[in-house]
Amino acid sequence: MLNPNDRTLYLDALRPPAGYELDYTIVTTYSLNLTTLIILPLALSKYRYDYDSLSEIDEIQLLEALENNYKKINIFCQKGEIKIPKNINILYGFLEDTIIESVIKEGTKSFHPKIWLLRFRKEKDFKYRLIVLSRNITFDKSWDTILVLEGEKSSNIVEENKELKNFILSLINSSDVELKKSRRNKIKKLADEIMRIKFKTIQGFDEYLDFKTLGTNSKNNWPFKFDYDRVLIISPFLSSTILNKFKGNNNVLISQETEINKNYNNIRENFSKIYSIDYLFENESSEDNYNENFHLRSGLHAKIYLFEIQENNTIYLYTGSPNATNAAFNGNIEFMVGLRKTNSDFNIESLINSNQEEKFDFSKILSEYIPPENNENETEDLVEKKIRECKRKLLNLNLFLKIDERQKNNKKIYNLSLHSKDEIKHLFENDEVDITCWPVTRSKEKGYQSFLKFTSVDALKFYSLTINTLTSFIAFEIKIKSNSTTFVSNLPIKNNLTKRKENILTKIISDQNKFIKFLYLLLKDKDQFIRTNQNYNFGFGNNKNRNNNFMGFPLMEDILNALTDKVKLIDRIERIVNKIEKSDQSRIPSEFYKIWNTIMEVRREEIEEL
Repeated sequence: MLNPNDRTLYLDALRPPAGYELDYTIVTTYSLNLTTLIILPLALSKYRYDYDSLSEIDEIQLLEALENNYKKINIFCQKGEIKIPKNINILYGFLEDTIIESVIKEGTKSFHPKIWLLRFRKEKDFKYRLIVLSRNITFDKSWDTILVLEGEKSSNIVEENKELKNFILSLINSSDVELKKSRRNKIKKLADEIMRIKFKTIQGFDEYLDFKTLGTNSKNNWPFKFDYDRVLIISPFLSSTILNKFKGNNNVLISQETEINKNYNNIRENFSKIYSIDYLFENESSEDNYNENFHLRSGLHAKIYLFEIQENNTIYLYTGSPNATNAAFNGNIEFMVGLRKTNSDFNIESLINSNQEEKFDFSKILSEYIPPENNENETEDLVEKKIRECKRKLLNLNLFLKIDERQKNNKKIYNLSLHSKDEIKHLFENDEVDITCWPVTRSKEKGYQSFLKFTSVDALKFYSLTINTLTSFIAFEIKIKSNSTTFVSNLPIKNNLTKRKENILTKIISDQNKFIKFLYLLLKDKDQFIRTNQNYNFGFGNNKNRNNNFMGFPLMEDILNALTDKVKLIDRIERIVNKIEKSDQSRIPSEFYKIWNTIMEVRREEIEEL
């Protein structure tokens, strides 16, 4: 639970049960890394991969996983917290429709919950899974928690799920833009289903689940209303007013040293033990910095509230998104789950000190906190404050995009223009402020424009984009003196093109070999899929005979079998084939049509009989 090397646990938690496939999922996160998000559908499609190097991940697998899943995913994230990817990737186009930026209409609080609610399907049978995390969808390797709850439909109403249902429904109103009716209906349908889903608690705990949502009501209520003797709090960020709301004086706190320094004088009477993460395990890297070996920080990001009750040796364990801060408990939208264990042999000390059989002992990275001689509260950097104010103003603008199609050298090119429904002329009068923006599909150097040089009348334009570089993801950089911040906004396009994703698909499936491989990935059972990075397995290379011979192997038999037991897969192959034919039919081997035309005739007869 507190091992940053267990990144595969996160990916394994997303994999559908054997024989099932993803039907629909709702995801919430504060911040979002587009490169991380591209990888996650691989897990949802059951691909088994060593993710230690992004360069090793096969582009055809990425395409198959994204093309199959993007319509099944709704991801809500805090507006302005999509990170600028370091690498340009044509596949980002599949992510545009999955991401919904959320805002809290009043004040400066944040959308901060971190969950996955997944529905898996096998014919008419459904399974459900709730994943509650302390981490965002990023490459961060901090110490985090993950709680996985499996669920199935019950014949009875499950009253304990009412808070979870209300949380899911609240996501609709959190969106910065009005959601399409079809998307709202999907969310409402899953919210209604929740009331008949019985989630199993994890082994060793009572049959008890306490779902807690913060920030969705006009006035927050303190969530911990039961009596207890002492509490362990693990939180990377702290506020003394919140810490002092916990009863007792024998409590234990684990946090970052800088946060403890800020609050120590006001909280020391309430905590008998205070620990910080060992400095040797922390560094200054941002949680979203990325390189191909995933060398990232190992700081603290877990949020745990563990309550001990002497009577019956009972413990309550709450985990999820809220830090022990004013923002979390008084305005942010947060989500957490409480577990209970009676007659427990598990307590605060056993969480800190793992069993000897454990591969990793959490206590080894903890140091007892020693207050510095001069422990004055740090003052907020005024420049950083100005940057945050500028970002808030920018995010509050009603920005949108338009596409202008042109012809150049007998090829279609596109100009992308940025517009605002609001007047921006007087919002950024500080001469020190420099704001630039550019499409994430272009490097900053090639595509950037000064955001301050356009008004609601004169749009800002990005010229000569191809169909592959058109995007709704616009990167922004706000700079004052030597300080800066960057982020991406997923802006609405008023006249979006309908065939952009088709073009991405045909761009990647650029020859017969890749078409064959794509078919292979569609048809093979991914429960037993083995990584196939040796090209000869698919007849790759200049030897066309090997490629043609491959079409006569069991792949064609798999297509025939799909006609009887995987009809939806046949329909999907037909859709892909039609898209490629419109672009360049030579990418499809002629041998493929020898059986495909017959299959299509049978499939049409089946449809006519329905």
